[in-house]
Amino acid sequence: MSELVRINMFGGLQISQGDQVVEGFVSRKVQALLAFLALSERAISRTVLMELLWGDMAESAAQASIRKALSNLRQVLSDSVVITRETVLFLHSSAEIDAVRFQQICSIDEASLEELHEAVDLYAGDLLDGFLVREATHFDEWLTSQREHLRQLMENLLYTLGLRYAAAGEANWAKSIAFMTRLLQFDPYREEAYRHLMNILARSGQRTAALSHYELCYQRLSADLGVNPMPETQALYERLKGVGMPRQQRLPPEPTPFVGRTDELTTLVATLDRPDCRLLTIIGIGGIGKTRLALQGAQALINQFWDGVWFVSLAALPQIGPADSLQPFIMALADSLGLVLHGSLAPQQQLLDYLRDKDLLLVLDNFEHILPASDLLVGMLQQAPQVKILTTSRERLNLYEEQVLEIGGLSVPAPDLAGADDIEHYAAVRLFCQHARRGQMSWQLQPDQHGAVGQICRLLEGMPLGIELAAMWVRMMSCAEIAAQVAVNQDFLTSTMRNTPERHRSLRAVFQHSWQLLTAGERAALAQIAVFRGGFSLAAAQNVCSATISELAALVDKSLVRRTSSEHYEVHELLRQFALDQLVPASLLPALQARHAAYYCAFLLQRTEQLRGGGQLAALHEIDHELQNIRLAWEWALSNNALDLIEQATEALFQFYDIRSRFQEGETRFQQALMRLQPVPGRRDQTIVLARLQARRGWFLWHLGQPAASRTALETSLRQLQALEAESETIFNLNYLGAVARHQGEYAQSRHYLEQGLAIAERSNDRWSASVALNILGQVASLQGAYDQARSLCAQSLQIKRAINDRWGMTFSLIYLGRVELALGNYAASEPLFQESLALSRRFADQRGIGFATQNLGDSAFLSRAYPQAQTLYQASLQSYQEIGVRPDMSLAWTKLGEVAVALEDWPAARSAFRSALQIAQAISSTPAQLAGLFGLIMLLAQRPPATPLAPLLHVLRDHQGAGSQRQVAALDELIEDLNLPPTDPAAAPASLESIVNTALGWLDTE
Repeated sequence: MSELVRINMFGGLQISQGDQVVEGFVSRKVQALLAFLALSERAISRTVLMELLWGDMAESAAQASIRKALSNLRQVLSDSVVITRETVLFLHSSAEIDAVRFQQICSIDEASLEELHEAVDLYAGDLLDGFLVREATHFDEWLTSQREHLRQLMENLLYTLGLRYAAAGEANWAKSIAFMTRLLQFDPYREEAYRHLMNILARSGQRTAALSHYELCYQRLSADLGVNPMPETQALYERLKGVGMPRQQRLPPEPTPFVGRTDELTTLVATLDRPDCRLLTIIGIGGIGKTRLALQGAQALINQFWDGVWFVSLAALPQIGPADSLQPFIMALADSLGLVLHGSLAPQQQLLDYLRDKDLLLVLDNFEHILPASDLLVGMLQQAPQVKILTTSRERLNLYEEQVLEIGGLSVPAPDLAGADDIEHYAAVRLFCQHARRGQMSWQLQPDQHGAVGQICRLLEGMPLGIELAAMWVRMMSCAEIAAQVAVNQDFLTSTMRNTPERHRSLRAVFQHSWQLLTAGERAALAQIAVFRGGFSLAAAQNVCSATISELAALVDKSLVRRTSSEHYEVHELLRQFALDQLVPASLLPALQARHAAYYCAFLLQRTEQLRGGGQLAALHEIDHELQNIRLAWEWALSNNALDLIEQATEALFQFYDIRSRFQEGETRFQQALMRLQPVPGRRDQTIVLARLQARRGWFLWHLGQPAASRTALETSLRQLQALEAESETIFNLNYLGAVARHQGEYAQSRHYLEQGLAIAERSNDRWSASVALNILGQVASLQGAYDQARSLCAQSLQIKRAINDRWGMTFSLIYLGRVELALGNYAASEPLFQESLALSRRFADQRGIGFATQNLGDSAFLSRAYPQAQTLYQASLQSYQEIGVRPDMSLAWTKLGEVAVALEDWPAARSAFRSALQIAQAISSTPAQLAGLFGLIMLLAQRPPATPLAPLLHVLRDHQGAGSQRQVAALDELIEDLNLPPTDPAAAPASLESIVNTALGWLDTE
């Protein structure tokens, strides 16, 4: 494999590969084209590129220029670009690009110090500094915008590093000063950087230097902008002139290092540094890490407040009601501030007088149980203008002056990343490892534990307290055992540490404390909405539960319900389990579950027609959001033999699984239904429901590579429906039996089924089903070489799908219409059809459709002899198929890779690809896939003939009904003639396809 191309764009443009500078670009515009593509995340149309660099030319001249430029780009960097007639794509996997890596680091939620330093080091100057392109106004505009964007990211990086090193303690203050100084080189007018430098220089004993930075700030702002420094900058300067060192801070020490929350910490510090923020409340569910974040933020802000940062723990205070005295709260504040209250003046007034001239930050921890005391906070803000307040609470204070920072769990790895080497990049995993080592010093995270630790973190949704409690068990249990316990036993998460606050000894204690702070109505609402899984909408809550909008709003304010979007809400899973246990009386639960099931099955029924036409994307998005509730409703319907609900849900759920390529889940759900549902004898409608389930399960089985079982299911269902004279219900079976027969090379049988299905669909005025039948009939005609008929059938299908707005269905009609044009050599006509199909598939996140369109674009490149591009496209299509496990398509993709390997004379890769293709095709008994693999193999045989006789293989392919492609037949005839092979003996029994495939695999295994 060739070395990666290195493209450095910061400070100029340098392109190299290994130790060699890449040369050969015919103009500066070709280099500009490369830079633009390298910074683009997707394929770019030629029209956009023409406008970007040749927009000032006449169209014909611009087209000629871009053709010349792309030809030069392909010659210089053939492995890095995929060029089609419509678009150009830069393959980022082939290159290392400094600006791309820089932006990747900037987008990481919790980048490490090492990563931040790497990004700063990458920024060697402005983007493409000194790079000039003549007569390219739009490129200049784009470059100016990109430079400013990247420059802003660099400034944010420097500011973040300055803050992080300032918060890391006195030993790191020099680094903080260095980064803030460098930031001012980028933006000499950024006052927050001046203030930070003035504070930290003063604290480190460099008072003169601190004052000189104010003078520099003043000069630049007044001379260049004609303005004075902001009042807070001036106030800091006056304090530095008149007094010495600021007073010592009062923050409790933390026993463990702070983990994660980089974005939240940056937001907290930046928000409190703004003049318009005087009161910031960190809210979140108990145990989510509010206190640790507040302390870390206060540490970072030490240098911003001349009179210090003061921490006040309120957890031990008694609950304060509207009519209760604020005396306990006032005393707690005075004790923490070192204020001795005496004399006849009211304690509250003494406190306000003390704070009046102070420049300090108060950190008030655990405010939720003394909310009436918030009136005193308003008095502090009014009478002490330099005081700021940071509170932590499970509930909003609901003050006009308040700004809110809501936090959730730490970052957790997705299930498919559980075995990744960088799993410790996730903050939840790092926290688990930290506390596991506290419990057992010798403990180290091993690769075989990645999955279990990731599962623990996901089950706990990144909740720090839960993770800490779980990690302590590593001294007695394996990580897998801990995960199993967390999944079933909430009371397992308990601490035995003597100095842990009582309400943090277990998650149950955390939830119980929050529960006690709720009103009776709020408790009832929370217990009822616990019936939902994975979130719920306001409409669902109102239909299924008795919760009112005001009660739901109160639960959101108290951090017990999270609002994830304008229409969706969530409850932490462990809190949901706790709340459901509190449902009183417990006899309410069955009725709640029944209403829940009825609501979500009706929800699916309402989206059935949308999934076949207009509104597909919206319906898919809505079902995605509610999938956990839909699964729960389906399970309830099965357990209660509610065939009426299953009937409502079946078609929409089938369409969802089919479009999303979730074939395994669809087959499992429908198979469970068939096993568990019991129709009432004599109920025709219920028997039809089961037959429909059987048919749709059959289609999923085909995608899972089980053609025999697929056919059996579809045929069994068809007989049942015909016996019940449910003619319109048989259309699905006939169409998809036709599809299965087409894939198995039984073209006459396929047409028989499809023509029946089409006739019934037309009689029933079922345009959607008619379009399906027409498209598959077009596929059969194409495979048999009847291209004019195929074009007509696929065009009719596409016309109907456009008319009914079935955009997902259009993807397949477009593909097969394009394949007809491709077979006829009309490459220019095929490519727009494939591109439109690909764009639609991407909108639907349909991996199979993406793979299919990409594969056909690969065919176009292959037939145009652009073999490296074809190989890249085939590999991409194979990856799409592998992600969803569609074995027929995987076999075909391997065949394509084998063919392109032959064209590139990479014989080992060709043999390996054809072996994989034929093994899969044989395992699923797919005649077309076996024939395709064998036809591809003969290209290899023609170049490197094996020792075994070729005649049987070639003649079986030549004479098989599936070898209907004119191109294939002509190629076989030519090869038979070139090799001077003898004709087959008419009296001899023809070799079976199975035996020929076995012979081919035997040769591939021994060659």
